[in-house]
Amino acid sequence: MALTFNWCQQNCSGHSFASIWCHRVDDRGNRVPGAQSKCYLADPLLAWVGPRLRSGLNRPNFTQLSEAAIGVKLARSIDLQEPGRWMADDSIGYLRTGSGNEVDFAPIPLQSLANSAMSVPIESKWVSKGWRADAITVEGKFSRGIVATQNIVDLSHPV
Repeated sequence: MALTFNWCQQNCSGHSFASIWCHRVDDRGNRVPGAQSKCYLADPLLAWVGPRLRSGLNRPNFTQLSEAAIGVKLARSIDLQEPGRWMADDSIGYLRTGSGNEVDFAPIPLQSLANSAMSVPIESKWVSKGWRADAITVEGKFSRGIVATQNIVDLSHPV
């Protein structure tokens, strides 16, 4: 037991988490007071436990699983660059556009060597076609971004 604890302290920065909050943010990456937040499991495979242990439950939604995996990786990457962001619930956020569409991971303020910058907006869709509508939402709002799909690579558009 002590060996496992010591290994975790050295290799997990002294803490580990089962989930992370994704708060709604505005155009500047500031949290929107009173808005509903999303919760992602830090290990998206945990979402498989229920359906595997009990028949009759719905199979996990791959769009939700991939969104969680991207969110957790993004949060960990930001926390590596700016330690404490994960614990402060300030590493990822989602945004609603004026027309009510959602961008899964909105730009948030980051520190860079020269000055502050914003992260790249990311939309997650577990599809192999029909993704351009989501790309147009991100492109219309931010003029740049990433739509992470099941198996499509299209570099001919800004998003």
